Amino acid sequence: MSKLQLKKSIKDLTADQLREVILEAYSASADVKQYFEYWLDPDPKVLIEKYDKLIEKHYFLSERKIRKKVSATEVNKLVKQFSALVQDPEWTARILQRRLIHETNNIAMRWNRKSLFTGYERRIREFIEYVEKNDLEAKYERSIETFKKALEELYPYY
Repeated sequence: MSKLQLKKSIKDLTADQLREVILEAYSASADVKQYFEYWLDPDPKVLIEKYDKLIEKHYFLSERKIRKKVSATEVNKLVKQFSALVQDPEWTARILQRRLIHETNNIAMRWNRKSLFTGYERRIREFIEYVEKNDLEAKYERSIETFKKALEELYPYY
């Protein structure tokens, strides 16, 4: 259903019917529930902690044990979900930064990291571009330098 069709359908509903649809959607979908919970209490600090932990679980099994296979697709989905909820470039930059911190730590604990170079380097580049596009360079200057240095240390021959 398109957004236009949805708008037309909603227009025909009474206030009680609309309430019922919202409550049904809230009960039926975890994404809808999360959206309304954030909408009712918009605290990005709480949300970033939640998403940071979810992202970390994709990189680590425990504090000192890395996952052998990280699903970049799943991590990208989490970043996208967070960005869609918060819709603030500074908070999106923070979640991108935290993702890179977990990824850097994960790669640093591997002995065979050569195959991960391209994706890691691309995500650092995307982080830098995002920060520059949203005029956040001053705030993330140290992080950018840290990631560039980590890239050079982890991949000295590239």
